[in-house]
Amino acid sequence: MSTNTRNLIATLQGGLDDRFSCIRVINRDRQTGERQEGHQGALSVVFHAYDKVTRRDVALKFFDPDFQGFGAMYRMDLFRREAELLGRFQGKLNFLQLVRPLSEIPLTASEHGKTVTVQCAFFVLEWLEGDITEYFLRQDEYDALIKIEVFRQILLGVFRLHGVGIAHRDVKYDNLRRVDRPHGTVVVPIDYGTAVDVLSLPLGVEGDYDAPVGAPAFSPLEAQMGLAGHRHVVKAADIYALGCLLHDLFNVDLFIVRLLRDAGFQSCSSRCKAHMLTVEGGETRRLTEYHRVLSLVKGQVTLPSIDSDDTTVPASGRDLLDRLLATLTRVDYRDRESELDRILRLLDAAAGNIRHVRMDQRRRTLRQVIRSRRADRQRRKEDRLEHALVRLTGAKEKSGGSTEH
Repeated sequence: MSTNTRNLIATLQGGLDDRFSCIRVINRDRQTGERQEGHQGALSVVFHAYDKVTRRDVALKFFDPDFQGFGAMYRMDLFRREAELLGRFQGKLNFLQLVRPLSEIPLTASEHGKTVTVQCAFFVLEWLEGDITEYFLRQDEYDALIKIEVFRQILLGVFRLHGVGIAHRDVKYDNLRRVDRPHGTVVVPIDYGTAVDVLSLPLGVEGDYDAPVGAPAFSPLEAQMGLAGHRHVVKAADIYALGCLLHDLFNVDLFIVRLLRDAGFQSCSSRCKAHMLTVEGGETRRLTEYHRVLSLVKGQVTLPSIDSDDTTVPASGRDLLDRLLATLTRVDYRDRESELDRILRLLDAAAGNIRHVRMDQRRRTLRQVIRSRRADRQRRKEDRLEHALVRLTGAKEKSGGSTEH
């Protein structure tokens, strides 16, 4: 039983500061306070609410009041950093907007005759509804050009973060929202619990990033080598995740599932892990050794293609999208394409090929329809002429017969 979280949920039912009303928890069980599988915010308690001032829906994000033990201060530092990063986006409409900066409310609980007050840290964000999960879970229901446009918006959303010096480190489709802004539709990344300023020093101590940061299905090889916190690799990790998303927009099997089937990747991964377990020293030493062993084994890897038995990529776009997928998901993070313009050129060229082929098909179909209609008109004209001749011939025969009689 998550006692503090349960009390927090009960306390907020009546509202908060006379400003936020209709508050309901969305990632915890309302009765027990326990985490619910499949919901965001593993280290936070998230509420949906109505903001009476802005007259819009908002999200209240609380640091888990039941999180205790080893790493609690480190987790709290992550929470504070998330609020600080979000504060940089104020007034930038293509970014997630902070409604209230990091604050605290007292939470009082009575048990066994004792009253205890706990300070609960939280901040308030705009609520964004535009879930894009459907494009990935029901790929065959959406046209390829629509999905390419969605991916284009995803690219722009992630690269906007990179442009202000922030790497997200948990890019996946359920951390992205498609939003209508005054100047058009954009994709906005959300959930900055693992995001970092690429010029900042890592939080915590050596070894806090032994495991990948973010969702394993979208984490590259270097993140599995104890390098997930190294600032040299964080942007490249986002780019790898973008490649996974591109693949998964058009295929039922996940990119990571197909990659793990490759014997060359399995060998490469095993060799790298075995070597990195022997490496001692700080991040610089670890990165150098990772470069050394990776250069020896990365040539074994065969990356998944955008094409598969169940792909929904039109044939006219496969070659270019395949090139794009390869540039985003290279095993060596230093080989991944990091220039947005070059990425967009490949993506737009693929979309252009698909449109061109479709226009040709429509023109051919139109020409066939026109030829068919002309042939029909000619047949009808010939039929009318034939019928007229038959009638004329019949009339002459009838007239001639009367004269002879």
